[in-house]
Amino acid sequence: MTGLRPTHTSWRPSGDVLLSERDLDLRAVRCLVVLADAGNYALAAGQLHMSQPGLTRKVMALEARLGFALVMHDRGRRLQLTSRGRIVVEYGRQLLDLQQRALEVTSEADLRHSEAS
Repeated sequence: MTGLRPTHTSWRPSGDVLLSERDLDLRAVRCLVVLADAGNYALAAGQLHMSQPGLTRKVMALEARLGFALVMHDRGRRLQLTSRGRIVVEYGRQLLDLQQRALEVTSEADLRHSEAS
């Protein structure tokens, strides 16, 4: 079961675990990653099955939560990420991959547990 151990263990709760005002909403991170891949709001909104204004609000809320711009809002040109936006997208992909892997591993564990019963 060595594959179940997390590879990064730098986060440790200390005392009471409180939510930070800068904690990330993974749905908003997913929106940003899809937006970065799509290159424009209309295409990304379609891929996410949401309205373009809804996607814009999600990204702007994420920017407000983090306290810095992620996207250069320039009409008519291909979407451009800020340098911080590129960093958030890079780590966002890793977060989403880890989330997917955690769901897969726990599903497999549930399946093995139900088969053993």
